[in-house]
Amino acid sequence: MLLSFVIHILVSTVLMGIAFTAALVMDYKTAQDLLIALAAGVLLSIPISYSITKRLRSLK
Repeated sequence: MLLSFVIHILVSTVLMGIAFTAALVMDYKTAQDLLIALAAGVLLSIPISYSITKRLRSLK
């Protein structure tokens, strides 16, 4: 449980940064556009962090 939470925090931070940067590069500068990009980063991080945690636990 703790492992998946830590991985989710790391992955979501990276994906939110990527989405935020991509939104700024595409000239989306309103607060709503940037919040949508951040939310998309968080939502994309859920299945990715789940799969990373699953693979790490299978290494034991």
